[in-house]
Amino acid sequence: VTLRHAVDEEQLRDEEVRLTVKSDATMKSVKEALAAHLGRPEILRTCRLVHRVGSAGAFAAFKDSEKINGRRNLLVLGVQSLRAAGDTGDLGGKRGADALQEEGRQLESQPSRQRASDSRSKVEVPLQLGVAQLLALQKDLLEGFSTADFQARRKELQRTLEKTDLRKFTVERQKLFLTVQSMVLPKYGLPGNPKGVFEMMQQFEKPELLMNQEFQKLGAMLNALLFSDDDAEQTKQTVSPKAKQRAVDVQVTLRHAVDEEQLRDEEVRLTVKSDASMKSVKEALAVFLGRPEILRTCRLVHLVGSNGPFAAFKDSEKINGRRNLLVIGVQSLRAAGDTGDLGDKGGENALQEEGRQLESQPSRQRASDSKSKVKVEVPLLQLGVAQLLALQKDLLEGFSTADFQARRKELQRTLGKTDLRKFTVERQKLFLTVQSMVLPKYGLPGNPKGVFEMMQQFEKPELLMNEEFQKLGAMLNALLFSDDDVEQTEKTVGTKAKQQIVDVEVTLRHAVDEEQLRDQEVRLSVKSDASMKSVKEALAVFLGRPEILRTCRLVHLVGSNGPFAAFKDSEKINGRRSLLVLGVQSLRAAGDTGDLGGKGGANALQEEGKQLESLPSRQRASDSKSKVEVPLQLGVAQLLALQKDLLEGFSTADFQARRKELQRTLGKTDLRKFTVERQKLFLTVQSMVLPKYGLPGNPKGVFEMMQQFEKPELLMNQEFQQLGSMQHSCIWASVPILDVLNALLFSDDDVEQTKQTVSTKAKQRAADVEVTLRHAVDEEQLRDEEVRLTVKSDASMKSVKEALAVFLGRP
Repeated sequence: VTLRHAVDEEQLRDEEVRLTVKSDATMKSVKEALAAHLGRPEILRTCRLVHRVGSAGAFAAFKDSEKINGRRNLLVLGVQSLRAAGDTGDLGGKRGADALQEEGRQLESQPSRQRASDSRSKVEVPLQLGVAQLLALQKDLLEGFSTADFQARRKELQRTLEKTDLRKFTVERQKLFLTVQSMVLPKYGLPGNPKGVFEMMQQFEKPELLMNQEFQKLGAMLNALLFSDDDAEQTKQTVSPKAKQRAVDVQVTLRHAVDEEQLRDEEVRLTVKSDASMKSVKEALAVFLGRPEILRTCRLVHLVGSNGPFAAFKDSEKINGRRNLLVIGVQSLRAAGDTGDLGDKGGENALQEEGRQLESQPSRQRASDSKSKVKVEVPLLQLGVAQLLALQKDLLEGFSTADFQARRKELQRTLGKTDLRKFTVERQKLFLTVQSMVLPKYGLPGNPKGVFEMMQQFEKPELLMNEEFQKLGAMLNALLFSDDDVEQTEKTVGTKAKQQIVDVEVTLRHAVDEEQLRDQEVRLSVKSDASMKSVKEALAVFLGRPEILRTCRLVHLVGSNGPFAAFKDSEKINGRRSLLVLGVQSLRAAGDTGDLGGKGGANALQEEGKQLESLPSRQRASDSKSKVEVPLQLGVAQLLALQKDLLEGFSTADFQARRKELQRTLGKTDLRKFTVERQKLFLTVQSMVLPKYGLPGNPKGVFEMMQQFEKPELLMNQEFQQLGSMQHSCIWASVPILDVLNALLFSDDDVEQTKQTVSTKAKQRAADVEVTLRHAVDEEQLRDEEVRLTVKSDASMKSVKEALAVFLGRP
């Protein structure tokens, strides 16, 4: 089979690789053969074999399990170069591949090489080396890499290319490494070429080597010799008695413990110290992902037995020789720049090509011909409310036609449950048949870029409270994303008759089998037709921690002793009355007393809630507990008064003394207990204030208050912002906190000093704050995606967009 780059770039056009595989080989085995041929096992994480969708469409990836069948030409994405690591730069793509294969044949002809198979469709280890042999191999490599000649050439490469041409530097460095490896590997029955290096690395992953102290010590020395700026003599000193105390940098790989289809290929490689604790690995992961909040939910775990449940490592436990770890409680490990099944540039080029065709329509006048960068530009004109309402009505008319609805339903029937990716692509194309006719009437391009600009226009503040706009939007959503008829669709914006559903009780327990969590459980009352999402929402309300909605997963075992698989949010509980939960650190409510066990504490909190909710100022909108509801709507004046009452309570000398005592005794020794006790302390004030405004004085009331604080009219209210938004991001700020409430609750300053944080001098210093970005387009596969970015409190929208581009690695 012949592999070529899917992306059409000048310098890549002549590169191709010809591989020999079995006629029934899978796409995965082709990728493994490519990795072996190139001598770069790391490409297995990024390489994708793809095919075009339509004549000018995007790329779609083959599944790993798919057979090549009659295909003899394949396109590849995610591989920087198809030249092997030791390929000479002056040879063309195919000639270079042939030269490398010839080199491999010569080296493999040595008598020490015993071939187990002629098949190249699998990455095989022809012979199994013992621990003693692998240690000897390491020592021989160490001797070769320590020579003055090798180190001089390595440093010269580092000096001349590392900062000027990283790609060439990597290729040349691999060729330099091979000068030693090609002499050593054949002594141990491995080919002295990139394929032999790949096989050696596979041998190094044997479980018995993970805890071998001598192997780890030699590995650290090799890493220092090859990748550090130290002299060889200094490198050898790293294992001296004095230097042993200095931990070396090692790489650990993190993967999801939960076996879900969409998560299987996700992994993260982190560089940490060889004596790092599990806690420091989690902190490194949080920094890498840019999501400090995962420190509350992330757990590093291991299997108990061959098929047993997961057990969590303690934070204080060292990684020792472990280089592969499993993680629970993190929604996604996707690294920056990963764009799903579409190649970065390939998918982008396909969209640009489609844009060029549609943008040639005369109704659009382009401000610039530059298309080399993907820019989010301000539309050439700003549409008024009346124009945007008219645009919605035109779209509604187009989407309501019998022809459009018939094609949409046919798509839903044929692809909706069989090929979600293809269904999404085809559905967007169908939407564009109407959008491309309507948008140019309003000065917007009739292509995906125009749809994006239209959505930007729809975000105008004056539309948020426009009843007609919201009604039309609901009708459009129903027309495009529901399975109802058009006639039924228009009824979706009217009052829906509520079916009488019975209340049932479900019990939630931790899926992870840990000593301190075994007795924790929560019993919730939900509707008998509740979805898994509504159960999670009810749990968030009960615990008073709305942030768990981002990480909480309801799971079930696959088989009697298999891994966990997650329920979909839309799945109904049906007859299930016991559920397992992942991603929640504790099932004790924020105000639960520490001396009560899980169920006892839960009952105590429920009883407290019943007493507080019986206050006459509380008007219940519904007995349903399956939804997160706001029973009454408070006005801006009431919310400001509520904040002031909280401020008064939090400012008392007694409260501040207790808060500081907690910070002193638990803040750095037991973070979990500190968080629980601090929430209970907060509740001593909140439980007195909230009932005055018709909210329950318990964690559920705090949750409802936070929902009220998200009203659009408060976003621009200066007094409200000054009193504080009470966002969790302020806990992580390293500069003075401007918000008075946050300073009172989370800083170590005195009350008097705290009030000075909003002085004129302090206001001039912009603090770091965290903003959360979510998709404006309501699509099933996008609903759970969000990004948290740290920006300055006085940042412009442009700088937020720039921060997003940097985070995603997609300028």
